[in-house]
Amino acid sequence: MRELGKNPAEIGPPTVAYNEMGTAQIKAGDSLTGPFHAVSASKTVTGTTAGFTLNGGGHDFLVWITDLGGHDQIRIQTVRAR
Repeated sequence: MRELGKNPAEIGPPTVAYNEMGTAQIKAGDSLTGPFHAVSASKTVTGTTAGFTLNGGGHDFLVWITDLGGHDQIRIQTVRAR
C-alpha cells in the first residue's frame, strides 16, 4: 500500500513485479483504512511483471491479488509508478 499525501493523486502507469504468475488489480481509497475501489482492470501476469492502466485516483493505493495462479503465495517484489 502506498500513501501519496493529502491531495488526491493520479498515478500511472504502475508496474508490479512478482515472484510468480498470478492475477491482480490496483485499488485506491482516501484513507489507509479504506474503503478501497478498483481503479484498474484485473490483469493476469504472464511473466513476472505487469503494467496497469488506471481509471481513477486517490490518496492511497494497493495491489490486490485476485488469483494466486495455482501457487500457495505470491510475493510482490516491487511496485513502480510515476
